Amino acid sequence: MENTIVFAERAGRAFVNPAQGCASRCQFCYLEELGMTTLMPSPLSGDAVKRALLQASQFIPGRHGTLISLSPDAEAFDNRVLAKTLEFISSLSTLGNPMQIATRRRIDRALIREVVNALQYPTQLTLFVSSCTITYHRVIEPGTTVPAKRFETFEACQHEGLPCCLYLKPVLPHITIQDVASYIDVINRYNLQYCCVGILYANDALLRQINRILRQIGQQEIAPVWGKPTLPFASSLYQVGSNEDLFELETALKATACTIHRTSSCVVANILNIPSTQATWIHFPALCIQCQDCAKLARNCLPPALVFHER
Repeated sequence: MENTIVFAERAGRAFVNPAQGCASRCQFCYLEELGMTTLMPSPLSGDAVKRALLQASQFIPGRHGTLISLSPDAEAFDNRVLAKTLEFISSLSTLGNPMQIATRRRIDRALIREVVNALQYPTQLTLFVSSCTITYHRVIEPGTTVPAKRFETFEACQHEGLPCCLYLKPVLPHITIQDVASYIDVINRYNLQYCCVGILYANDALLRQINRILRQIGQQEIAPVWGKPTLPFASSLYQVGSNEDLFELETALKATACTIHRTSSCVVANILNIPSTQATWIHFPALCIQCQDCAKLARNCLPPALVFHER
């Protein structure tokens, strides 16, 4: 099960990988730093992973249970691993747990419909469509779908009833903010209800790679200001910059009617009207936007992060 399932029980999450590796060649990506240079589907079946989750003491099944974050270490909708991704979604959906998955590809209606048909309830899985730049996409995200085509996924989700979110992650200091007018246009054009901004993680080598690209396109380099290591599956990677980079973008995006979140698990909680699985309002108050009364919701059912905190 190594690398297929990674638990972060105190964050109320299980990271589950139908595959590992990616061909998108994003310049900020940490996968190569973790040794994941080849795209390979998991050798495990979806049902085997489901059984492993149920046997794990770190996992809480059900709608109010552990948030399953699918495919953090791969592009889940790459054609070479798509069948495995769909297999995992179909198997794990029977647990009833909330799920999330992110992509930098364009997903058409037929595929969205296949995902929806595999779910136990319509809002069980949230699809995050990721972007960190539009202007410099070809340099910074060279192997991904062109943003304008990628964003058409929102229309497909809306037609098929799948919850979706514009995922501006990682926010690259001085870069992502340059496209804020375009992102506002995307939010308004597709009438998006949810957007989430996320900070950049890197180590020394990865930051040098990013800055080399920024120099090539005549942009300001990112200062090596490190935060705390918070990625449960990559403790060697640190937050780069400060939350101020996020808040600047967030403030600009508030010109729309969209709810701007600071963590993806809160998007899922907001959609499902359940308390944040990681108890954001307690453990990460700087990231809590008070989109709902999670403390009140938690009186009926403790979120996983608080369940494990009390053990």
